[in-house]
Amino acid sequence: MCAVLAIALLRFAWSTSKRSIALNGMAWGALFTAMALSAVVEGAWGMAIVSLCAMGMAALCLAYAAWTAPPGKAAVPAGRMKQEGGRTEPLQLGHRGVTFLVTVPAALLVAMAVALAARELANRAGLHEANSALLAFLSMPLIWAILIFALLFWPRRRAQFMLLGGLSCAALALLAVRV
Repeated sequence: MCAVLAIALLRFAWSTSKRSIALNGMAWGALFTAMALSAVVEGAWGMAIVSLCAMGMAALCLAYAAWTAPPGKAAVPAGRMKQEGGRTEPLQLGHRGVTFLVTVPAALLVAMAVALAARELANRAGLHEANSALLAFLSMPLIWAILIFALLFWPRRRAQFMLLGGLSCAALALLAVRV
């Protein structure tokens, strides 16, 4: 419950006209306290439940904001993109489609492979099965976000594919070798 209230407080703090360090600090502190207490009381399972409740509240806040947002301005002419100077250019749907495929499904698969490799390394290091599984679950979204960030900042496809290929080969090699 504390995590849900922390997300609501955080949303309120961000919706004010002026940033409030005190409200932001209270919200983040409450969220940290909820996570810490759940870790102490219930361990990894408690942290997972509190995280799900907080993410659910965040999703509800975003859905409400999207529902109540005013409609956008005039639409861009079909088949063209409007630039800053008022000129239009082609949509480049093929290029955008490849960028989507590289950053979403391909990067997701590589992030899953790296997270599974991290789980395997944790098992080999002697961590309990539940802790190594939690490591994989919690590290996958973080790895995916970092991969997306890196991929979107590299404009050359070759560099993007080399990054994805290198990470996936390393992760799959680690998973294939049994000790």
